[in-house]
Amino acid sequence: MFGTFRNSRLLAFALTAGFLVPALVWAQVGGPRSSTELIDLATHTSLDQVPAGSSVDIAVVLEIQPGWKVNSNRPTLDFLIGTELSVAAQDGLVVEQTLYPEGKLQELGFADEPLSVYEGRVVIYLRVQTDASLAPGDYELSASLRVQGCDDNVCLAPSSLAVPIPIQVGDSDFQASPQHEELFSEIDWPDASAEPPPPVATVATTDDH
Repeated sequence: MFGTFRNSRLLAFALTAGFLVPALVWAQVGGPRSSTELIDLATHTSLDQVPAGSSVDIAVVLEIQPGWKVNSNRPTLDFLIGTELSVAAQDGLVVEQTLYPEGKLQELGFADEPLSVYEGRVVIYLRVQTDASLAPGDYELSASLRVQGCDDNVCLAPSSLAVPIPIQVGDSDFQASPQHEELFSEIDWPDASAEPPPPVATVATTDDH
């Protein structure tokens, strides 16, 4: 999604053809040159240690710079680049579910229709199952977060940020203690067999900034 294109068909052609212009051209003078520069990121686990054979919830917390947005995980249009957290496979640690927040429809100055975006504080959740055979110790999932940032006038090229996710595993009979309950107490994990939710839930205009 690039801000100087007001026609959706031309924009779709540009993205499909791989027409990427250096981010410096699109960024405002003195502004960020990469979409990942818009993001401050932290990860938290729901347990201090995970008993081997148990599951743990992970919160990947994004803080998006004021005045900027990133496309939601389910963009309004098929050719837009959505936020996506990808996790590399690792023996003994299996990502069972990933939960993205709903986007917010916002009218941006360069687009002909409202776009589904994230702004401010955004939390992506993972549920990770540990294998009962894991030895106690420190483990790390290797993840990558892809985002594309926009303000009301322009968009930056999409880019990806490495996200290391540390997980501390204990004995299978370890009595784990919950932590960061403010992040994890109200997670509503969807039924894996259910239909996916609508891509957006609320509508806002740029006047809400």
